[in-house]
Amino acid sequence: MFELHNLAYPCSRKASVHATSAQVGVATANLLPHISLSASLGSEAFKPGNPFTAAGSIWSAGVSLTQPIFHGSALMAQRRAAIADYNAALAQYQQTVLNAFQNIADKRWCYLSIGICVPL
Repeated sequence: MFELHNLAYPCSRKASVHATSAQVGVATANLLPHISLSASLGSEAFKPGNPFTAAGSIWSAGVSLTQPIFHGSALMAQRRAAIADYNAALAQYQQTVLNAFQNIADKRWCYLSIGICVPL
């Protein structure tokens, strides 16, 4: 009788909006410096009977910082393209939702015009 399966299609469009939103975040993050931290801890035994003495402890820590220098305009262009893709996906999603509700309203009107009451 009254079909609500038309609302399933906007869900796939919504997933596309989320994916393009994530791409905007990735493009924005690529503009920022990349920081990585690393550390290691271990032990070394000088004598087979005492493997965990303070003299046998080994550790290291490091920090790395990289900043894209020569890719500035390309990274900004990628971000602008990601924002444009997001806006296009959002507009498609909004139009798909409006179309789905219009289809439901049309079907409801069709049912009402032939005398069938369709509850919401």
